[in-house]
Amino acid sequence: MSGAVGGFTDLLDETNAESATFISNAGEVPGSYAAYTLVQTTGNIGSSTFIANPASVPDAEGGWVETDYGTASGATFIANGATVANCQAGQIYAYGLSGYATYTAKGGNGSGSEGGLIDIYSLPPSDQRWL
Repeated sequence: MSGAVGGFTDLLDETNAESATFISNAGEVPGSYAAYTLVQTTGNIGSSTFIANPASVPDAEGGWVETDYGTASGATFIANGATVANCQAGQIYAYGLSGYATYTAKGGNGSGSEGGLIDIYSLPPSDQRWL
């Protein structure tokens, strides 16, 4: 169903997420939108894990996570690469966050498949690994 919209999780206001796991899955049919997680909290996301999964069908949006502000205490962000050609990978948009976090973009696994995306505007001190 083209134009279908995925679910979302918003961490807003004074939300705290000690050590939760958030998974943003991709759209499942061509033209569909993915699920996303948005972090805009004056609270602390702690050591939570945020995973953005890739689409597995062409022209579907990959899952994404956006951080605008908040505090991390060892959080982990993972953008998974696609396994099928012409599919959008998982995406992490790091526009603002304080504290410490680890960001990992995993490569595509297949001919013509897209690797995970990390778009950095502003982020805390972090490990940078390429897998």
